[in-house]
Amino acid sequence: MKLTRLARFTGCFVNLGFYLGILICAAVPLIIWKAGDWFPIFRDYYWPMVIIFLLSGILGVLIFYELKKIFGTLAARDPFVEANVLSLRRMGAYSFSICVVTAARLFFNITVTMLILILVFFIAGLFSLVLSQVFTQAVLYKQENDLTV
Repeated sequence: MKLTRLARFTGCFVNLGFYLGILICAAVPLIIWKAGDWFPIFRDYYWPMVIIFLLSGILGVLIFYELKKIFGTLAARDPFVEANVLSLRRMGAYSFSICVVTAARLFFNITVTMLILILVFFIAGLFSLVLSQVFTQAVLYKQENDLTV
């Protein structure tokens, strides 16, 4: 079975996000410094903002890394494996961690966008955990099927 165009496109997008995420994390101190020219809060709270954005960025890169591993099993035509269950659980934990780290910004500045971002990552965390349970069942069915054949 060949990967669909959508799967190949998504895999390329995940790879791009992973590598760009690493570059952006490396540039966070400079980005925050330059953002301070337009938004004084970034200059006033430079180090807390660098720490918050760097932690969020690293967690985002870790999510992309787990997605890369999942797409690797998809390309190998074996997506229902325990490794993907663990990846989905980690992605859930990383998403919840992003919620906590982003919530730390509420001490400096409250915006609607920030609240929406917290909600989106909370839902993504829940979705990842539920999907990990679905994959757990799929792995069990696959193992049963492999034993009966």
